[in-house]
Amino acid sequence: RALVRVTNYNAKGRPFRNLLALHPVRDSNGEHRYTIGLLCDALQTTACGNLKRAFGLLPTRFEAGLAPKVFASLQRIPAEAQRKQWAEALLVASRVAWVADWDAALSNVLSSEEALHAFGSHLHQQSPHEAFQLEVCYRVHQALASPDGQSCIELQQAVLGGGPSHPLLARAALESHARELRAALAAEALRRFSSTQACAE
Repeated sequence: RALVRVTNYNAKGRPFRNLLALHPVRDSNGEHRYTIGLLCDALQTTACGNLKRAFGLLPTRFEAGLAPKVFASLQRIPAEAQRKQWAEALLVASRVAWVADWDAALSNVLSSEEALHAFGSHLHQQSPHEAFQLEVCYRVHQALASPDGQSCIELQQAVLGGGPSHPLLARAALESHARELRAALAAEALRRFSSTQACAE
């Protein structure tokens, strides 16, 4: 048995306290089968006494044959199989999240070394031009995260050729160029990649 005090909040945000009592029920084989929960107002002076009396009326055991286990045929799943199921479920959930916002998905790829490597390797084999676009996006991503304005100037000159020598102007030019590349990658390449075995791995 367990008895705990729980703080809840009403619709206006005011706290109130409850007593929560949990009462286990076992079958005739000694296996825990059910838990009965009782809840009452903790401010009532008779609350504890009422719960104790109620406990005395609750069953603690029952004949196992009266309520056969619904999932009697289930077996324990090995840890490796559990990990495989988890990985598959995570992949499905990730793809659903990607479909909801491809641009945000590409941002996550650029922030993950493992995902970036997988996506980049796939593009190098399937579409070298898009692989180059991804590399530019990544370099811009790194340059914009750096407090060093000179790195933005150098990258802007290398990618776009010439141009402004002021860090803020270089940063703005890189951001604009990267937005265009990211939109193209998110709209086409990332969608194709998400359905490949390379993405699954």
